[in-house]
Amino acid sequence: PYLHWRSAAKTAVDLLNCMPALLNYYGYSYPTDVVISGYSQGGAVALGVARMMEEKMAEGDNTKFPWTIRKLYAGAGPYDPAATYLYSLERNSMGIPAAIPLIVLGLNDAYDMGFELEDFFLEPLLSHYVEWVLSKEYTVEQINQLIGSTVMTEIMTPDALDPQHPMAEMLYEMLLWNSNVGYDLQSPAYFLHSVDDEVVPLINTENLIAEMPDDSHISYDIGH
Repeated sequence: PYLHWRSAAKTAVDLLNCMPALLNYYGYSYPTDVVISGYSQGGAVALGVARMMEEKMAEGDNTKFPWTIRKLYAGAGPYDPAATYLYSLERNSMGIPAAIPLIVLGLNDAYDMGFELEDFFLEPLLSHYVEWVLSKEYTVEQINQLIGSTVMTEIMTPDALDPQHPMAEMLYEMLLWNSNVGYDLQSPAYFLHSVDDEVVPLINTENLIAEMPDDSHISYDIGH
């Protein structure tokens, strides 16, 4: 599900754990230190992969999990989706409008919330999200064009844009659950972000920097 970092990270970690059996079968040698990288949504997933790997390494059983992290490289990730939601509300704009149905539908599935989508989507998105989004027939850019606006109040209902409304509160809570801002990353890492990014706001990396408990082994590059 979109922006549900644990399911995305688990996919990568499970694949990593499957590799030794295959490589051993064919007689390949391989290192046990890995480099993790990702950009945009992949940047958030990359940080999630590092977190999940560190959690497994902390269990201390090297026979089951022999991997170590050499370096994490992450660019322009939505590390703080809850802050991105509030930022978009303040600006009444979403740089990538296709993300709206992807987030609502994805987290609704991930947590089985049973959202009534008419509580979130305005027309024409409400009548067409199955075709535009669920069919997987359109690219993100095409979905953006079909939605036809980047203005939040033209895409989402007033209730969905009211942080005090119960449905919006539930969505915000799920976005908080999928934030890794504040995680005490132990591995060496390099984060980059453009100040001109209109898709994933810079506030994500700014919050990541501000809330990182110990960043002595971490470097950041923020610029144009």
